[in-house]
Amino acid sequence: MTSAAAISLDEVSKVFPGSVSPAVNRLTLTIPQGQILALVGPSGCGKTTTLRMINRLEEPTAGQITVLGHDHRSAKPHELRRNIGYVIQQIGLFPHHSVRRNMSAVLELLKWSPDRIEQRINELTDLLGLDPALLDRYPSELSGGQQQRVGVARALAADPPILLMDEPYSAVDPVIRKHLHSELLQVQARVTKTIVIVTHDIDEAITLADQVVVMAEGGTIEQQGTPEELLAHPATEFVREFLGRERGLRRLGLRTVGQILRSPSRSSVPADLEPEDLAPEDLARVTADTPLREALDTILTSGQTRAVVCADGQKIGFITIEHIAEALRP
Repeated sequence: MTSAAAISLDEVSKVFPGSVSPAVNRLTLTIPQGQILALVGPSGCGKTTTLRMINRLEEPTAGQITVLGHDHRSAKPHELRRNIGYVIQQIGLFPHHSVRRNMSAVLELLKWSPDRIEQRINELTDLLGLDPALLDRYPSELSGGQQQRVGVARALAADPPILLMDEPYSAVDPVIRKHLHSELLQVQARVTKTIVIVTHDIDEAITLADQVVVMAEGGTIEQQGTPEELLAHPATEFVREFLGRERGLRRLGLRTVGQILRSPSRSSVPADLEPEDLAPEDLARVTADTPLREALDTILTSGQTRAVVCADGQKIGFITIEHIAEALRP
């Protein structure tokens, strides 16, 4: 991962015809290469407008946008978009085209050879975990999660360095959404794109993003930072209210049981545990990679005050409610 900017917005504003107030107002933002940045905020705060200005579906009223080191107005829109994949709300697959044709649509426009297209479709099928048997089906024959994967595959078809995602998971249920979040992070670990995702769901932003930008109505930035920074130190009352009363629980979702066990401050968890020191067999169990929020829920649901931590079927320690509370301290 590099700190070089993939996208920069400098004093960017957008006023739509007939409107007095700007949809986006003097927005200055830098998005490093290889990072996931989430734009969050209430309806009408300019999130989608900002995304659409980056790939010139909307033109800024004022200010400058730089993409991959160049003024984004220096190239024709269709040339700019060759470096930008776009996943829209409600997925937007072509209903009368097969999955294969949906995935190859951009490549056909770029006049790739049939053999090269077929090779790329196979690569994308593997990357997104798609069943090859789905390639000749139509979007209406797919589940919401499958359609979403195809939408991402289409956006990644020409291997663009930048991926824009506008509420990409709004059409799927929470259980499928959680799986798709995990899959996106796995894809990012393999191909390392610069991803800008628009979402109204703060939990989604915290799960996916390296950086979170909280926008307020009128298209201004209230705060930008890592998920941990926002949850631990909200800069304004607006951010505090937007993050909600569960800020502490959300922070627990960012750390794992293993991080607590590795902490030098865990004097209450001995390095070498005797069998009699460990919890009874009927006590709740978690693993080192269990998020602290999930571990807390497991402990509370069990009616106990601690849980056994296991690795490879072996007990390696225990974690208590007090250990978890300590993780929230500055």
